[in-house]
Amino acid sequence: MVLQDLSTIHRLSYQPRKISSRFDSTLASNWLQGCRTHHAEGSCVLASPLVVDITLIDCRTRELQQSKTSEMYTALSYVWGTPENQSLSTGSELPSDVPAVIMDAMAVTEALGLRYLWVDRYCIDQRDEAAKNRQISQMSTIYQQAELTIVAASGASASHGLPGVGHRPRKPTSYFEHDRYHSMTLDCPGVNVPELSAWNTRAWTLQEAWLSRRILSFTDYQCYWECREACGPGSA
Repeated sequence: MVLQDLSTIHRLSYQPRKISSRFDSTLASNWLQGCRTHHAEGSCVLASPLVVDITLIDCRTRELQQSKTSEMYTALSYVWGTPENQSLSTGSELPSDVPAVIMDAMAVTEALGLRYLWVDRYCIDQRDEAAKNRQISQMSTIYQQAELTIVAASGASASHGLPGVGHRPRKPTSYFEHDRYHSMTLDCPGVNVPELSAWNTRAWTLQEAWLSRRILSFTDYQCYWECREACGPGSA
């Protein structure tokens, strides 16, 4: 989808293209930068910084650190799925068995030039009910403050990961070239668009999507970009 008033360079970032089997961080970075630049006067930018005490994952060191959101960060929206054996964090470091979707979200965060990630599994103390309730009460601020929300819109559990980023490849799409004409299938009905995913069946993910200023959704076939000023399928 072409955004209004974008330069020719930015138009090329949104035109249809052959979808790679791997996540294209350069193109996704262009989407993010295009939003920052061309929607600076729109609703994609916070009118004033929000103040909230949260814990963030440092994607470089794999450590948890306290923050008052002075750092830009991404947030992850995903489906936990059935109970799994992965450990919860017990200190300042992440456990060795971090679910695939969180590992992939950390990789995407760094690829987009950011360092910090918020994810409920580790950034909310799951063993402290009082602390847990305090964090849940400020979820709206956490997702509004995030520079970008990464949505795992495929699979039904945290072990599925983000297709095209880590261990799970994207499913192939049909693509046909003939002279000057190129044809490809953008969607496979019923299996890959975010609206038809398991992620979209949860009440809390609806809240997370509604509150987020920018969303990068990962499906089994491609990525979707959405911000408060524009949206459209992409091939990052």
